[in-house]
Amino acid sequence: MVGTELPQYQCHKKVRAAKITGFRQNGNIDMPDLLLGEIGAIVTLLPDWHEKHKPQIGGYYVVYEDGYKSYSPAEAFESGYTAIEARNKVAERQLEAAITAARANVAPRITPADIEANIAYEEYFTAAQGVAAENAAFGNLGDPGPKCLELLTFCVLVLRNGTKLVGVNYGAIDPAQHSAERGRYDARADAVRQVWPLMGYELRSKLAGA
Repeated sequence: MVGTELPQYQCHKKVRAAKITGFRQNGNIDMPDLLLGEIGAIVTLLPDWHEKHKPQIGGYYVVYEDGYKSYSPAEAFESGYTAIEARNKVAERQLEAAITAARANVAPRITPADIEANIAYEEYFTAAQGVAAENAAFGNLGDPGPKCLELLTFCVLVLRNGTKLVGVNYGAIDPAQHSAERGRYDARADAVRQVWPLMGYELRSKLAGA
């Protein structure tokens, strides 16, 4: 060819595809089933498709948006296509990195990590356990209280300066759906919510003094 080089083009088609990991005989030697092991699928195609494309293990079975079924050798496919899910994950990581960098340049603020670092001690108990402890302390072996007290969960947080905060979870409406683990989780979340304004006030006072 004489003269200027041809312009370059980049493929932007979306296709569905999976790597061929094996073949399975189905009684017709000219049209073995394609095994797409990565997605656990089996594809049966007519002999003329096999004759035209001559698929090999490691290559890709490709279906275009218009329904056309094709085949691509691994090198050609992998150099021309990137999985949309993988590309989205890369974009997500780039976005997260950008957000982290942006946050590093904002004014001082309280973060969840700051909250956790300020918690020196935490304890959990239910109302039923509290009643039992009180009865034991006073030698009272009477009524332990209603069964529902077992659903009322408390979380006590002690901050590094000695400040004490109490979070509460009242339990599920249906006792059968109650989870002790969820009760402790929600009670702690309630206590942590009370830490935010205290640490925010402390930070604002420091900034005002500076």
